[in-house]
Amino acid sequence: MRCAIFASLLGLVAAAQATAEFSGEATAEARWFVHATPDPRQDQADRSITATLDYFRDWDKTRQRFAVSLRGRVDSDDGERSKWELDELYWRDQWRRASISVGVDRVFWGGNAAVHLV
Repeated sequence: MRCAIFASLLGLVAAAQATAEFSGEATAEARWFVHATPDPRQDQADRSITATLDYFRDWDKTRQRFAVSLRGRVDSDDGERSKWELDELYWRDQWRRASISVGVDRVFWGGNAAVHLV
């Protein structure tokens, strides 16, 4: 009985992964200064962590898509560098000659998409 339940759950997970994708990236950054700082308010080290999380799900023969993209940074010293951003959050439905999108999405026009480095 347990094997049947486990196999069913594994099949559901495999089916869900065929139409959805979750990805992410995390980086850590640290800087250490060799010489002591003359100002006691400054640290001799600076640390930050950056994370990006992306999720999208296609269905209806990839005609419809839901996507979410989050990005954030936590900095040890500079509160203005610490932030969370919602890059994308949208639902899109496409037909043969038209499409509709609802939400926030990044759109590049023309040659700009080929040379955009961000």
